[in-house]
Amino acid sequence: MSFWNTVDEVRKKKAETRSDRVNNVDNSVIREGEYKQKDTKENDIALRNENELTVDVVLMTAVEDEYRAVCKILKNIFAEYFENGFKYCLVNCEIIDGVNIVIAVFRQNNMGLVSASMTATYALNKFKPNLLLMCGVCAGVKDKANLGDLIIFSPVYDYGSGKYCAGHFLPDYRQHQINGVVRPIVEKMCCDINLKREIRDAWENQSGKPITELEIHIYPGGSGAAVITDEGVVEELKTHQRTLGAIDMESYAIAEVANVAMTKEIPWLVVKGVQDFATPLKNDQYREYAAFVSGVFIKKFLQEFYSN
Repeated sequence: MSFWNTVDEVRKKKAETRSDRVNNVDNSVIREGEYKQKDTKENDIALRNENELTVDVVLMTAVEDEYRAVCKILKNIFAEYFENGFKYCLVNCEIIDGVNIVIAVFRQNNMGLVSASMTATYALNKFKPNLLLMCGVCAGVKDKANLGDLIIFSPVYDYGSGKYCAGHFLPDYRQHQINGVVRPIVEKMCCDINLKREIRDAWENQSGKPITELEIHIYPGGSGAAVITDEGVVEELKTHQRTLGAIDMESYAIAEVANVAMTKEIPWLVVKGVQDFATPLKNDQYREYAAFVSGVFIKKFLQEFYSN
């Protein structure tokens, strides 16, 4: 599919499709450059020129089901775009009484560090938000978490960074930690029993729900280029990071972009639900639940962040 070559062409295409109204964008299929808007009085902000729109938070997801899960949690989507190869929607959210924020929810084109880096860089350059967040699913490390638990990635690192020499891998990890603004909030949330029960109970279906109580952990998280279904690989990674708690394919890129790629560092947070343990027996039994509770956590975090 070809992309438009100029900004004028993009704006022209948006203007042509602006009349395409829908009542619910949760299940919509967005074509290149198409703009869809919910027709509600609360969302008159959607009629503003996009250059005048202030986006407070960019929320990243890696794949479509994670994107749709968090959109259903946040609700009140007033516009959805597919432009320049990136899919995202805008959400007008009353996060606490009297405080409305605009959240841009992005979905990567592909899993992995490269796509995460490209998408996050595009989002931050376009909207210049105050926060960069990511939710979704991950692989947990056995004995560190249960299926369905939430893991906050900190520190986060690229476990493929290093050098191969004489048949051996010599790691050279560069880590990023969540900053002093985010950490006190998530540490408090990790200790809140009522909050954890509230997040778990928000999932109303009995199927696909683990029997264990939901726990929230702050663990080192490793990111890499491949899906892992091999316990031996996990054990090898633990030899270089003994407290490793989770593995994914995107989180390091999020932290790197937030801390390095921009002229102004912004707070970042990656929280993901454990869907499996990176073994050959991995399946999607708890994937939907894990994606859901991570999205609920993000909303609760934003409430705490803006309350403070």
